[in-house]
Amino acid sequence: MDSVLDRPSVTDAELRAWLEGPAWQMEDPRELVDRWIRLLLDAGVPLLRTNIAIGTLHPELIGFGYVWTREGGTTEEQSGSREVFLTGGYEESPYKLIMEDGMRCIRRRLDRDGPDDFGILPDLRAMGATDYVVLAEPIRHITGVIGTWASDQPDGLAPAQINLLSHAFTWLRRLLEPIALTRLSINLLDTYVGPRAGERILMGEILRGSGESQDAVIWFSDLRGFTRLSDDLPRDTLIALLNAHFDAFAQPIQAAGGEILKFMGDGVLAMFPTDGPAGVAGAGLAAVAAADGAIANMADLNAARGETGDPPLGFAIALHLGEVSFGNVGASNRLDFTAIGPAVNIVHRIERLAVELSAPVLVSASVAHHLGDRAESRGRHELRGHASLEEVFALTDR
Repeated sequence: MDSVLDRPSVTDAELRAWLEGPAWQMEDPRELVDRWIRLLLDAGVPLLRTNIAIGTLHPELIGFGYVWTREGGTTEEQSGSREVFLTGGYEESPYKLIMEDGMRCIRRRLDRDGPDDFGILPDLRAMGATDYVVLAEPIRHITGVIGTWASDQPDGLAPAQINLLSHAFTWLRRLLEPIALTRLSINLLDTYVGPRAGERILMGEILRGSGESQDAVIWFSDLRGFTRLSDDLPRDTLIALLNAHFDAFAQPIQAAGGEILKFMGDGVLAMFPTDGPAGVAGAGLAAVAAADGAIANMADLNAARGETGDPPLGFAIALHLGEVSFGNVGASNRLDFTAIGPAVNIVHRIERLAVELSAPVLVSASVAHHLGDRAESRGRHELRGHASLEEVFALTDR
């Protein structure tokens, strides 16, 4: 049978013209998919539900998708958690057959007796669906595009309608793949270097030595006794401990508007830029709020460790306000986007001093100036490699 797209029809011609022309100018993938679905409806395809799913590389998400239902009337973006592998949802989905067995077309007639071998099928039957079709293009990247459609048309979708879906989906996949690859790049950069650095790298700032000076409250922290833990604990136990510690610190840092620049062994280097609307004082208060959150999280973590007979984890956090050089450092073809400079060196020295003074949090005078009675002087001290004595402050209780 000839493709519906190949037969002269106003709606079919409009769909083809849109896919070959104006669709390429659309930047919002949700709006792109929504318009595509509405043109299919105009072309006479009786859809009840549509889901266009795109895989990605993300530490928490397996992918994202665009779901339209006739009842809702709009296309919504949804994301899929990697927990789907733990709950059995992946095993009960058509995606498993596509990803692992290479299937490209799956169909289940829901108006006939048959197995509900996919978890979604009972729900579709309850919606009145008679047909369920899954199509996938050959997946050359993790960002493969999979489309699923349900219809409540009596006797299911006609061959010409499925043919139309197949042709139109091929065009849609070509439109979505570059968008998906861009999102994948952003996800990877955000995961490994942080959103601020990732944005600058995507803007082309990739030359060695490129970057800029940035005033910020700099955070450096690490665990106490980590060397002994590394010697005593099995590898998997040590990694699980580190991840729990990093979660305890990363969540409040990011919630307060800070950016994690690097995990270094058991250490965390982060910064709170002063170029926000609240300025220097706001950056200092944000950093202190993050420190308060980290202390509370570590208290919870240590309480849980106590229940299993494990010793508590000690830690030290240092904060210092100063100028950092934020940019590309490294070899000509292997770069690291990080923060360096005298202020970074000072915050490292203050963190060492925090250990000596048994202070969970120690801040420099430049930060303490903005903290009022939250800062309590712990005297003036010599910092290794620093000419003058520096006054440092511990945080008082809130």
